[in-house]
Amino acid sequence: MEDSQSYDGYDSSHEEEGVKSVFPFFRSWRQVYTFVLVELAGLILLFYLFSNAYA
Repeated sequence: MEDSQSYDGYDSSHEEEGVKSVFPFFRSWRQVYTFVLVELAGLILLFYLFSNAYA
């Protein structure tokens, strides 16, 4: 069975418009995920430092 849709010419501009409508300061989903991971790492470090300071 052959698939009639070809993904070779996939246009990511539609996906980027979706990102901009949800997060206007990010240009791609990769930037959103990177921001979330950096923020979580920062929070983990902050909580670690607080727990050591008040241990």
